[in-house]
Order: sequence, then C-alpha cells, then structure tokens
Amino acid sequence: MPNWRALADAVDRAAVRTFDFGGVLFQKMANGVASGAAVPVPAEFDGAFKSLQLEDGGEAPTMQPTAWVHYADFPPGVRPEEEDRLAIPAGPFAGVYAIAQEEPNGEGTGALLRLVRV
Repeated sequence: MPNWRALADAVDRAAVRTFDFGGVLFQKMANGVASGAAVPVPAEFDGAFKSLQLEDGGEAPTMQPTAWVHYADFPPGVRPEEEDRLAIPAGPFAGVYAIAQEEPNGEGTGALLRLVRV
C-alpha cells in the first residue's frame, strides 16, 4: 500500500520548487536580532496574496505578501516563526519581510507565511 503522506509531501515540495520565486533568504531572529547566517530557501512568493477574513460577521478582503515554504527546505531543527525574516534581494518585490503569521498546511509539511514588509 502506498504511503499517502509521503506522496503528498513529495507533491507539495515539488509544487513549491516548481513555482520557486528564486533568491529568497531566510533569517532566524531572536529578540529582534539576527541569529546565525541567512540561508536560501525555495519559496513560492506572492506580493499581493488576496484572502477573505471574517470580521464582525462579514467578509473583508485583504491583500498582503505571502510565501509558501516546505519545512524540509530549512536547516535541520529550524522552522519559521513569527518575526523571523525573509529577504528578496532583487526584482519588483525586493525587500525584507517579517513573518506575521504561519499557517501550516494540512499535512504539516509546509506553510503559508503571511508577511509584513519591514
């Protein structure tokens, strides 16, 4: 019988690598200070991700930068957390972004990172 979790993990990872924005650097932070060296990670970056948020019983559309990442692409023992940074060195979305919220996927193999430009 196939290992469905392993297959889903492989498909998820392939999707992130297929749509990899390229050149994204991950920087772990500790109390607002960089901790260790920045490392490149494959990420599917969207500079204007649109979602619907429920507020006061109604839907309010929001747009914000996001990145899809796969946990296995991070250094061993490292997972993205709020306030860690993603840096995009070139292109129309070049800049440094803080992770405002992490939304793990259903399999626990990756996450949608909601970002804020810093």
